[in-house]
Amino acid sequence: MKTVHAIMSPIVYCLDENTFLPEAAKALRDRGISGAPVINAEKQYVGVISQTDINAKFAKCMEDENSFKAGWVEGRVPSLESVMVKDIMTREVLRISADASLEELGKSLLVGGVHRLLVVDEGEVVGIVSTTDLIHGFLNPRGETEPEVRRPGRQPYLFETALSMGEDAVHVRGSFGEELALEPPPEFGGKGRYMSPEDIFVASISSCLCLTFQEFAKRAKLEVHEYTCRAIGRLEGDGVSQRFTRVDLYPRIKVSGSVEQTERILTQAKLRCLVGRSSDVIAVLHPKIESVPFQEI
Repeated sequence: MKTVHAIMSPIVYCLDENTFLPEAAKALRDRGISGAPVINAEKQYVGVISQTDINAKFAKCMEDENSFKAGWVEGRVPSLESVMVKDIMTREVLRISADASLEELGKSLLVGGVHRLLVVDEGEVVGIVSTTDLIHGFLNPRGETEPEVRRPGRQPYLFETALSMGEDAVHVRGSFGEELALEPPPEFGGKGRYMSPEDIFVASISSCLCLTFQEFAKRAKLEVHEYTCRAIGRLEGDGVSQRFTRVDLYPRIKVSGSVEQTERILTQAKLRCLVGRSSDVIAVLHPKIESVPFQEI
Protein backbone atom coordinates (compact mmCIF):
# COMPACT_ATOMS: atom_id res chain seq x y z
CA MET A 1 0.00 0.00 0.00
CA LYS A 2 1.35 3.39 -0.98
CA THR A 3 1.70 5.85 1.90
CA VAL A 4 1.96 9.61 2.21
CA HIS A 5 5.73 9.27 2.63
CA ALA A 6 5.99 7.89 -0.93
CA ILE A 7 4.33 10.89 -2.58
CA MET A 8 5.26 13.83 -0.32
CA SER A 9 7.84 16.48 -1.16
CA PRO A 10 10.55 17.53 1.30
CA ILE A 11 10.22 21.07 2.60
CA VAL A 12 12.97 22.91 0.79
CA TYR A 13 11.71 26.43 1.31
CA CYS A 14 9.50 28.38 3.71
CA LEU A 15 8.07 31.88 3.34
CA ASP A 16 8.10 34.42 6.15
CA GLU A 17 4.61 35.63 7.02
CA ASN A 18 5.68 39.27 6.54
CA THR A 19 6.88 38.76 2.96
CA PHE A 20 5.12 40.99 0.43
CA LEU A 21 3.21 39.18 -2.33
CA PRO A 22 5.33 40.21 -5.35
CA GLU A 23 8.42 38.90 -3.56
CA ALA A 24 6.61 35.71 -2.52
CA ALA A 25 5.40 35.09 -6.08
CA LYS A 26 8.93 35.51 -7.43
CA ALA A 27 10.36 33.19 -4.76
CA LEU A 28 7.92 30.39 -5.64
CA ARG A 29 8.45 30.89 -9.36
CA ASP A 30 12.24 30.92 -9.09
CA ARG A 31 12.19 27.64 -7.18
CA GLY A 32 9.67 25.97 -9.48
CA ILE A 33 7.24 25.18 -6.64
CA SER A 34 3.52 25.89 -6.43
CA GLY A 35 3.30 26.52 -2.69
CA ALA A 36 5.18 26.63 0.58
CA PRO A 37 4.66 26.59 4.34
CA VAL A 38 4.65 29.95 6.11
CA ILE A 39 6.64 30.62 9.27
CA ASN A 40 6.73 33.46 11.80
CA ALA A 41 9.70 35.16 13.47
CA GLU A 42 9.99 32.24 15.91
CA LYS A 43 10.28 29.78 12.98
CA GLN A 44 6.92 28.26 13.85
CA TYR A 45 4.61 27.02 11.09
CA VAL A 46 1.66 29.42 10.99
CA GLY A 47 0.11 28.75 7.59
CA VAL A 48 0.44 27.62 3.99
CA ILE A 49 0.32 29.69 0.79
CA SER A 50 0.11 28.65 -2.85
CA GLN A 51 0.69 30.27 -6.21
CA THR A 52 -3.06 29.89 -6.76
CA ASP A 53 -3.72 32.03 -3.68
CA ILE A 54 -1.35 34.69 -4.97
CA ASN A 55 -2.78 34.62 -8.50
CA ALA A 56 -6.30 35.00 -7.10
CA LYS A 57 -5.21 38.07 -5.12
CA PHE A 58 -3.48 39.50 -8.20
CA ALA A 59 -6.69 39.04 -10.20
CA LYS A 60 -8.83 40.59 -7.44
CA CYS A 61 -6.58 43.62 -7.16
CA MET A 62 -6.65 44.04 -10.95
CA GLU A 63 -10.45 43.81 -10.94
CA ASP A 64 -10.72 46.34 -8.10
CA GLU A 65 -8.33 48.70 -9.84
CA ASN A 66 -10.27 48.51 -13.10
CA SER A 67 -13.53 49.14 -11.24
CA PHE A 68 -11.98 52.09 -9.44
CA LYS A 69 -10.74 53.61 -12.70
CA ALA A 70 -14.16 53.15 -14.30
CA GLY A 71 -15.84 54.90 -11.40
CA TRP A 72 -17.73 51.83 -10.22
CA VAL A 73 -16.39 52.04 -6.68
CA GLU A 74 -15.34 54.89 -4.48
CA GLY A 75 -12.27 55.18 -2.30
CA ARG A 76 -8.68 54.12 -2.66
CA VAL A 77 -7.76 50.68 -3.98
CA PRO A 78 -5.01 49.13 -1.81
CA SER A 79 -1.72 48.56 -3.60
CA LEU A 80 -0.74 44.95 -4.24
CA GLU A 81 2.76 45.76 -2.99
CA SER A 82 1.31 46.38 0.47
CA VAL A 83 -0.27 42.91 0.79
CA MET A 84 1.70 40.39 2.84
CA VAL A 85 1.70 36.61 2.83
CA LYS A 86 -0.04 36.53 6.21
CA ASP A 87 -2.96 38.50 4.75
CA ILE A 88 -4.02 35.74 2.31
CA MET A 89 -2.38 32.52 3.54
CA THR A 90 -4.39 29.53 4.74
CA ARG A 91 -3.97 29.62 8.50
CA GLU A 92 -5.00 26.05 9.25
CA VAL A 93 -1.69 24.20 9.59
CA LEU A 94 -3.00 20.65 9.42
CA ARG A 95 -0.68 17.68 9.64
CA ILE A 96 -0.74 14.03 8.66
CA SER A 97 1.44 11.06 9.47
CA ALA A 98 3.99 9.93 6.90
CA ASP A 99 2.61 6.39 7.32
CA ALA A 100 -0.99 7.37 6.47
CA SER A 101 -2.61 5.83 3.40
CA LEU A 102 -3.68 7.81 0.35
CA GLU A 103 -7.32 7.27 1.33
CA GLU A 104 -6.62 8.80 4.74
CA LEU A 105 -4.83 11.69 3.04
CA GLY A 106 -7.81 12.33 0.77
CA LYS A 107 -10.21 12.38 3.71
CA SER A 108 -7.95 14.74 5.66
CA LEU A 109 -7.72 17.18 2.75
CA LEU A 110 -11.47 17.03 2.18
CA VAL A 111 -12.48 17.42 5.83
CA GLY A 112 -9.90 20.15 6.42
CA GLY A 113 -10.93 22.02 3.27
CA VAL A 114 -7.26 22.58 2.36
CA HIS A 115 -4.95 21.68 -0.52
CA ARG A 116 -1.75 21.02 1.44
CA LEU A 117 -0.80 19.23 4.64
CA LEU A 118 2.45 19.09 6.57
CA VAL A 119 3.81 15.55 6.92
CA VAL A 120 5.13 14.42 10.30
CA ASP A 121 7.20 11.42 11.31
CA GLU A 122 7.63 10.74 15.02
CA GLY A 123 6.48 14.27 15.80
CA GLU A 124 8.92 15.97 13.42
CA VAL A 125 7.83 17.78 10.24
CA VAL A 126 9.51 15.97 7.33
CA GLY A 127 7.66 17.21 4.27
CA ILE A 128 4.57 18.63 2.62
CA VAL A 129 1.90 16.88 0.57
CA SER A 130 -0.73 18.39 -1.72
CA THR A 131 -3.80 17.45 -3.72
CA THR A 132 -1.49 17.37 -6.74
CA ASP A 133 0.63 14.68 -5.08
CA LEU A 134 -2.52 12.77 -4.14
CA ILE A 135 -3.77 12.74 -7.74
CA HIS A 136 -0.40 11.47 -8.95
CA GLY A 137 -0.52 8.79 -6.28
CA PHE A 138 -3.93 7.55 -7.42
CA LEU A 139 -3.01 7.77 -11.12
CA ASN A 140 -0.03 5.54 -10.38
CA PRO A 141 -1.28 3.44 -7.43
CA ARG A 142 1.38 0.73 -7.62
CA GLY A 143 4.25 3.18 -7.74
CA GLU A 144 5.76 2.13 -11.06
CA THR A 145 8.53 4.26 -12.49
CA GLU A 146 7.20 6.72 -15.06
CA PRO A 147 10.19 8.31 -16.76
CA GLU A 148 8.07 10.38 -19.14
CA VAL A 149 6.73 12.58 -16.31
CA ARG A 150 9.42 13.38 -13.77
CA ARG A 151 9.69 15.70 -10.84
CA PRO A 152 12.33 18.38 -11.27
CA GLY A 153 15.74 17.14 -10.13
CA ARG A 154 18.64 19.01 -8.63
CA GLN A 155 20.32 19.39 -12.02
CA PRO A 156 18.57 21.91 -14.31
CA TYR A 157 17.23 21.00 -17.71
CA LEU A 158 18.73 23.14 -20.46
CA PHE A 159 16.78 24.30 -23.51
CA GLU A 160 18.90 26.05 -26.13
CA THR A 161 17.85 28.06 -29.19
CA ALA A 162 19.86 29.80 -31.90
CA LEU A 163 18.86 33.09 -33.52
CA SER A 164 20.01 34.99 -36.59
CA MET A 165 18.83 38.47 -37.56
CA GLY A 166 17.57 39.12 -41.08
CA GLU A 167 16.66 42.38 -42.75
CA ASP A 168 13.10 42.52 -41.41
CA ALA A 169 12.70 39.25 -39.47
CA VAL A 170 14.62 37.02 -37.10
CA HIS A 171 15.10 33.29 -37.62
CA VAL A 172 15.00 30.99 -34.62
CA ARG A 173 15.84 27.32 -34.37
CA GLY A 174 15.53 25.02 -31.37
CA SER A 175 17.21 21.70 -30.71
CA PHE A 176 14.60 19.95 -32.86
CA GLY A 177 12.11 20.85 -35.57
CA GLU A 178 12.01 23.49 -38.24
CA GLU A 179 13.32 27.02 -38.18
CA LEU A 180 10.82 29.77 -37.38
CA ALA A 181 10.76 33.26 -38.87
CA LEU A 182 9.50 35.93 -36.49
CA GLU A 183 8.70 39.59 -36.95
CA PRO A 184 7.12 42.33 -34.81
CA PRO A 185 3.32 42.33 -34.65
CA PRO A 186 1.59 44.79 -37.01
CA GLU A 187 0.85 47.02 -34.01
CA PHE A 188 4.60 47.51 -33.61
CA GLY A 189 5.62 47.85 -37.23
CA GLY A 190 5.48 44.27 -38.52
CA LYS A 191 4.11 43.38 -41.94
CA GLY A 192 1.89 40.53 -40.79
CA ARG A 193 3.78 37.80 -42.66
CA TYR A 194 5.08 35.74 -39.74
CA MET A 195 4.26 35.01 -36.15
CA SER A 196 5.58 37.49 -33.61
CA PRO A 197 7.43 36.83 -30.33
CA GLU A 198 4.19 37.91 -28.64
CA ASP A 199 2.29 35.20 -30.54
CA ILE A 200 4.90 32.64 -29.50
CA PHE A 201 4.63 33.67 -25.85
CA VAL A 202 0.86 33.16 -25.80
CA ALA A 203 1.13 29.96 -27.84
CA SER A 204 3.75 28.54 -25.49
CA ILE A 205 1.36 28.75 -22.54
CA SER A 206 -1.51 27.27 -24.54
CA SER A 207 0.57 24.45 -26.05
CA CYS A 208 2.19 23.58 -22.72
CA LEU A 209 -1.26 23.26 -21.15
CA CYS A 210 -2.41 21.02 -24.02
CA LEU A 211 0.63 18.72 -23.86
CA THR A 212 0.43 18.45 -20.07
CA PHE A 213 -3.30 17.67 -20.26
CA GLN A 214 -2.63 15.07 -22.95
CA GLU A 215 -0.10 13.28 -20.76
CA PHE A 216 -2.34 13.34 -17.67
CA ALA A 217 -5.32 12.13 -19.72
CA LYS A 218 -3.30 9.15 -20.99
CA ARG A 219 -2.28 8.21 -17.47
CA ALA A 220 -5.92 8.44 -16.33
CA LYS A 221 -6.99 6.36 -19.37
CA LEU A 222 -9.31 9.17 -20.48
CA GLU A 223 -10.17 8.90 -24.18
CA VAL A 224 -9.81 12.35 -25.77
CA HIS A 225 -11.24 12.76 -29.27
CA GLU A 226 -10.68 16.46 -29.81
CA TYR A 227 -8.78 19.29 -28.13
CA THR A 228 -8.66 22.80 -29.55
CA CYS A 229 -7.81 25.97 -27.71
CA ARG A 230 -8.16 29.66 -28.47
CA ALA A 231 -5.69 31.75 -26.45
CA ILE A 232 -5.80 35.53 -26.01
CA GLY A 233 -2.92 37.40 -24.43
CA ARG A 234 -3.59 40.81 -22.92
CA LEU A 235 -0.74 43.28 -23.40
CA GLU A 236 -1.17 46.42 -21.32
CA GLY A 237 0.88 49.47 -20.45
CA ASP A 238 0.99 53.18 -19.94
CA GLY A 239 2.12 54.13 -23.43
CA VAL A 240 5.78 53.97 -22.44
CA SER A 241 6.17 50.34 -21.40
CA GLN A 242 3.96 47.31 -21.87
CA ARG A 243 3.76 43.82 -20.41
CA PHE A 244 1.51 40.81 -20.65
CA THR A 245 -0.86 40.82 -17.69
CA ARG A 246 -3.17 37.93 -18.53
CA VAL A 247 -3.72 35.04 -20.90
CA ASP A 248 -7.25 33.69 -21.37
CA LEU A 249 -7.42 30.08 -22.53
CA TYR A 250 -10.54 28.63 -24.14
CA PRO A 251 -9.98 24.86 -24.51
CA ARG A 252 -12.73 22.92 -26.25
CA ILE A 253 -12.52 19.22 -25.45
CA LYS A 254 -14.49 16.18 -26.55
CA VAL A 255 -14.05 13.00 -24.52
CA SER A 256 -15.62 9.61 -24.04
CA GLY A 257 -15.90 9.76 -20.30
CA SER A 258 -16.73 11.94 -17.35
CA VAL A 259 -16.89 15.71 -17.80
CA GLU A 260 -16.08 16.15 -14.11
CA GLN A 261 -12.99 13.95 -14.38
CA THR A 262 -11.88 15.88 -17.45
CA GLU A 263 -12.28 19.18 -15.61
CA ARG A 264 -10.15 17.88 -12.74
CA ILE A 265 -7.42 16.69 -15.11
CA LEU A 266 -7.47 20.01 -16.99
CA THR A 267 -7.18 21.97 -13.75
CA GLN A 268 -4.33 19.73 -12.66
CA ALA A 269 -2.61 20.24 -16.03
CA LYS A 270 -2.84 24.01 -15.60
CA LEU A 271 -1.21 23.78 -12.18
CA ARG A 272 1.60 21.59 -13.52
CA CYS A 273 2.19 23.37 -16.84
CA LEU A 274 5.85 24.40 -16.69
CA VAL A 275 5.55 27.42 -18.98
CA GLY A 276 2.55 28.81 -17.14
CA ARG A 277 4.20 28.23 -13.76
CA SER A 278 7.35 29.98 -14.95
CA SER A 279 5.50 33.17 -15.82
CA ASP A 280 3.96 35.75 -13.52
CA VAL A 281 1.16 36.29 -16.02
CA ILE A 282 -2.26 35.19 -14.78
CA ALA A 283 -3.63 32.37 -16.96
CA VAL A 284 -7.42 31.98 -16.80
CA LEU A 285 -9.23 28.88 -18.08
CA HIS A 286 -12.61 29.06 -19.86
CA PRO A 287 -13.11 25.38 -20.75
CA LYS A 288 -15.94 23.77 -22.66
CA ILE A 289 -15.94 20.00 -22.24
CA GLU A 290 -18.30 17.66 -24.04
CA SER A 291 -18.73 13.96 -23.36
CA VAL A 292 -19.74 12.06 -26.47
CA PRO A 293 -20.45 8.35 -27.05
CA PHE A 294 -17.69 6.56 -28.85
CA GLN A 295 -19.88 5.64 -31.84
CA GLU A 296 -20.47 9.31 -32.67
CA ILE A 297 -16.77 9.88 -33.38
